[in-house]
Amino acid sequence: MQEKKHPSWRQITIGTLAGINLMMLALIAGKESITIEESVPSLAKTPEHTAERVEYGMEWVKTTTVPAHDPPAMSKGAGHWVVEQYREMEYHYDMNGRLLFKRPTNQSSYMRYFKPQ
Repeated sequence: MQEKKHPSWRQITIGTLAGINLMMLALIAGKESITIEESVPSLAKTPEHTAERVEYGMEWVKTTTVPAHDPPAMSKGAGHWVVEQYREMEYHYDMNGRLLFKRPTNQSSYMRYFKPQ
């Protein structure tokens, strides 16, 4: 049975150096043959109202009064529940700080508290 010959370190080093040199030559040839433009014209359209700043805030929507019928509220005495609804708004301002437009987001918040009579 014959023993398998393994490549020597010298052969591995020569093969590696040859591969590295071929890759370097390919990079140099590619750099010379392919030209890259320094600036490319933009195809994007700019919106009419470019907002410099966007802020978010909660805005009051409505207040609802609900009579108290549950036992914990009845133990506090006579009164009613007040439910306030708030909606998050998105405010767009120009660079001078003037409000351009506002639009509601999908976020709502409710605040409920008991108001005794």
